[in-house]
Amino acid sequence: MIYAPPLDKHYRVTWYGGESTQLHFEKRVTGLDVNDDFNTEWVQQDICTLEYDMPTSTKDMYQKMKEYYDLGIDLEMERIQQYL
Repeated sequence: MIYAPPLDKHYRVTWYGGESTQLHFEKRVTGLDVNDDFNTEWVQQDICTLEYDMPTSTKDMYQKMKEYYDLGIDLEMERIQQYL
């Protein structure tokens, strides 16, 4: 399951399903492979464990993912500010 606002193609939150209790905040990165073709990868920036607060419905999971996305964006902006 993936949460990403329609206008943001660079960040997302994923939940890999099954027994997983973790949400992953990921950043899209582009690089060159050995054949000089552009490729895209998602790199994990942060993890949130929902161990004792695991949603029981899709609607609740979507809300948790949205909240974690907002937090992840805030943390990413702080990281960027540290490098300026």
